[in-house]
Amino acid sequence: EHPHEPFPVQFSDLDLYDHVNNARYVQWVLDSFPRDTHRSRRLTEFEVNFAAEAKFGDTIAIHTLETENATGHFRHCIKRTADNRDVCLVRTVWEEK
Repeated sequence: EHPHEPFPVQFSDLDLYDHVNNARYVQWVLDSFPRDTHRSRRLTEFEVNFAAEAKFGDTIAIHTLETENATGHFRHCIKRTADNRDVCLVRTVWEEK
């Protein structure tokens, strides 16, 4: 498992209802990969499961695990650190270019 440095939810992450905009979860996961991954691989699948709402001031941590039997297949768990609750689960598949 590869935990990433926790970060706070910012005002720019919010939608009109003061919840994190759904598109931000996608951005956070994409930004959690190193530049080399984006240059050497192509994202072919992106599946999102929303589990809870994140709000301004929450601290978020992304945990990434590469699937053992399939290179380039990852599971990402986006957690709210205050209660360790999953707010979003993501599955990505990256193929060699």
